[in-house]
Amino acid sequence: MRFCGNERRRRPEDRERLLRSFFGADAAALLKRLRRIETAVDCVLFIAHNPGLEDLAAGICGDGPEPMRRRMSGKFPTAALAAFTIDAARWSSLREGAAILSDFVLLKDLAQVRRKPREAR
Repeated sequence: MRFCGNERRRRPEDRERLLRSFFGADAAALLKRLRRIETAVDCVLFIAHNPGLEDLAAGICGDGPEPMRRRMSGKFPTAALAAFTIDAARWSSLREGAAILSDFVLLKDLAQVRRKPREAR
């Protein structure tokens, strides 16, 4: 399930749920929306804007590799990706500090991977 905050990026062939309220939404509004996701959904991709998305990530992050958490708290630029693991039976029980940061990737990280020769990957 994907939620996007910018309707202009929608392609008709995509099966996206567009929520205009994501544009400029604060962390509390984003967390509220996460808590309303059906229990059967096990993976969600949020595409939203800062500072709301950055604040949400900082708020739900309770654990994860220290260097990665430090990096995320230092700067959460455009196109950054924070991936979390949540140990909960249902989305409605998601609370601040309850998620484990499993990955944090910046756009520049992807550019470095692309420059490596194929056999070095």
